[in-house]
Amino acid sequence: MSRTQPAEEPGRGNARFRVLSSGRRAWLEVRAAAKLTARIGYVQELADGRWSSIGRVVLAPFHPLRMPVTLSPGRHVLRFYVAGEDAPDGAAFWTPSRALRVR
Repeated sequence: MSRTQPAEEPGRGNARFRVLSSGRRAWLEVRAAAKLTARIGYVQELADGRWSSIGRVVLAPFHPLRMPVTLSPGRHVLRFYVAGEDAPDGAAFWTPSRALRVR
């Protein structure tokens, strides 16, 4: 039996999500742990009380992934989500949500 490494435990420590710029074309950054290499993650937006995916990302270790997302003017709440089938130990996880305003 091996010890569980921190990157294998479900939780927000597996990936970090940042908003780099909040213009109409917002730039986002995702950093992932090595255990998430080649797994699929989604940038999600909270709209009408539900999370919907607005971007798909194939994760890579040790390299931050930067991506543009086009948003309409107004307030947006975004998070990064990894589904259970793509997460270590089958436990889905997501990062804390980030709020931004587009003018």
